[in-house]
Amino acid sequence: MRKLGELGKRIFQGLVTGADPVFVLPLKEKTDGLIKVYSHSMVKEYLLESELIRPLLKGQDIKKWLVRGYDEVILFPYIIQNEKATLIPPDILQSKYPRIWKYLVDNKENLEARERGKWKGITAWYAYGRRQNLEQFDQPKIMTQVLASKASFALDLDEKLYFVGGGNAGGYGITFKPMKNLSLQYASALLNSALLDWHLKKSSSRFRGGFYSYARRFLEGLPIKVPETTDECALAEKCEKLVNRILLLKKAQYVLLGQWNEWAMKLKNDEQSLETILTQDRTNLRGGTVKELWTSKVSFYPPECSEALKHLYNDFRIFGSENQSSVKVFGINEDNNEEQIYELEFQDRDLMLHFYHAMIKTLESRAKVKTLSQLLAKTSIPIVKEVNKSPKELTPNIIKKAKEDFEKWKTEKNIAGVDPDIVAIKNEIDSAEAGIDALVFKLYELQENEINTVFYSLKTFSMHQAKVLEIFGK
Repeated sequence: MRKLGELGKRIFQGLVTGADPVFVLPLKEKTDGLIKVYSHSMVKEYLLESELIRPLLKGQDIKKWLVRGYDEVILFPYIIQNEKATLIPPDILQSKYPRIWKYLVDNKENLEARERGKWKGITAWYAYGRRQNLEQFDQPKIMTQVLASKASFALDLDEKLYFVGGGNAGGYGITFKPMKNLSLQYASALLNSALLDWHLKKSSSRFRGGFYSYARRFLEGLPIKVPETTDECALAEKCEKLVNRILLLKKAQYVLLGQWNEWAMKLKNDEQSLETILTQDRTNLRGGTVKELWTSKVSFYPPECSEALKHLYNDFRIFGSENQSSVKVFGINEDNNEEQIYELEFQDRDLMLHFYHAMIKTLESRAKVKTLSQLLAKTSIPIVKEVNKSPKELTPNIIKKAKEDFEKWKTEKNIAGVDPDIVAIKNEIDSAEAGIDALVFKLYELQENEINTVFYSLKTFSMHQAKVLEIFGK
């Protein structure tokens, strides 16, 4: 068994510019050959040549398997040749990138003032404060947050993503030496597995809130199983296939979520909290106006069961059924055990998917949600209304439009085998991740009692445990 530090070509930290308000720019709009950005240093927008602009991630943007997107970019005034980054000379910037040069000149005073005036009067006054790792980003790599509650390694196969470094808010990149039977997909399967996460957490520094350090000194010691035998190679190949499937499903998930959000903004002319909708359903049910009900059945209607509504949880998970039009809410306690605390059923599947999208959006936002009551109150349901027509009949048009756009996207990208159903996509991702955990346990030759030890230490969700052990047993 070899260590990641031996097999990795580089484990490198993100960029440190020394002047983020100048170089790190919120993205506003992409146009032909130009990018509109906002400059914090100059407090205004600029149009800059896109050739020297790179997509930029912060640590929190690096999500497990695949990055969803980015809302910031970085001005990168360097050219990379023969794996070496060289600062582009002023005369080249002036002639080839006049907009960027003007922007840098506008910021010259700020840039020269860095490090108590160290940069004043030198030719390279617009260089980054630290030049380490500038050459490392334009290549296939695996990325991770510096601080995370669990493994969140993402693949960048398109060689395009940059990320910040410094402190605990940035990221690390991992590249590998050329080696047979060690693809980036296989390596990411190992790194994202429960087993290697357990290995890391045994030695890593723990921080408040359940976060762990995924810094280089902890990554280097991870045991990497390079397959050698026929059986090991077969298991590794299955891991690769599952990772490739997850990458496709993740992309589809992000596209569908984005299309739903876009059509919700276009079509909605009202929105109400889920709590308000359930309260209305309670009134309509008691009044006998069943046709006005959004839901066909729920666990209880607010404000009933006040104790269940106010009970504190560390987190929540939302599960949709592929066979029924229902959504289940699970509360995660401090021991990471989940319990079902609520269920909503619908007569119309598109309506169920609409509510599911809205609840997922709430949980992915930075809204503080610690109780079921807060989840219901902070989940905003986009609604479509017209005179003399039922909103519950019109509102599913948001999902229908998103599905139409999704099918167009599939055709454009020549993608098959993925339905425009966010629940089915999410459930297949969960199953694939369970399959990877089971395969990794087999590769490392663990017994079931040892697997249970890993799960117990990580406080793994019981439903995931059950899936893994079922696959492992086969």
